Amino acid sequence: MIKLITSPTDLIKLSGIDTARLEAVQLDSWTIAMGSMLVCGIRPEKNATGIPKSARLLEDALRHASGKQLYDAGRIMADWIDDHEEDLEDGATGATLVRPMDFLLWCEETLRGKPREPETLDLFLQYVRPVAERGIDRPTPHELLNRVVELEATNPGVKRTSSPVHEFRGYWGDALMRAYAAADAPRDRKCVFRALCELAQKQNPPAPVVGYDRSKQKVIYRDEKGIERLYGLSDLRNRKEFRTS
Repeated sequence: MIKLITSPTDLIKLSGIDTARLEAVQLDSWTIAMGSMLVCGIRPEKNATGIPKSARLLEDALRHASGKQLYDAGRIMADWIDDHEEDLEDGATGATLVRPMDFLLWCEETLRGKPREPETLDLFLQYVRPVAERGIDRPTPHELLNRVVELEATNPGVKRTSSPVHEFRGYWGDALMRAYAAADAPRDRKCVFRALCELAQKQNPPAPVVGYDRSKQKVIYRDEKGIERLYGLSDLRNRKEFRTS
């Protein structure tokens, strides 16, 4: 999974403004395949070189991207390659690296107002367009933070949240994200653990979960070395995402 830069958005968790896009435009570069998926609202694998047959949504890793989104991403990648094939000494491919702003401004010039324009393209452009107009090559965290403040002022529905938003990462990331989404009270670690236990008892639990130990009331998981171990409420309590909950 693409590792997105978290500053300054860790400090300004927002409801109504997509922090995933804010973080993505801070990357030094992305491949053309990554950029094509991002502007179509698809969460790409890091350094992706092509468009996969299936993927997750950028704003919701628990939901699958649609076939149309994947098809549109493939068309955008092909269009970029066609436009730049002769400009690059080694040719252009889905693995070609480009600065996010350069790619987004190409999308604006090539796709805006046309039938194949991705519905979510403007969600990226709203952050980089004002920066580009000032002749800046790459938006800094300070620039993005200022842009967020501007968007908040002009969008009454956008408000800052008063409590932290959990973003589970690492080896347990996917399983904990699923448990968090399924929990009745997601800010309560006990509720999240109960949801995790329920997931563990399903036929195909999310990795690294492999089952549930009823006698000990703990989740059975397989660690990075393939050894089965137990995961309990105390392990969840030690996760940094719950230290303030």
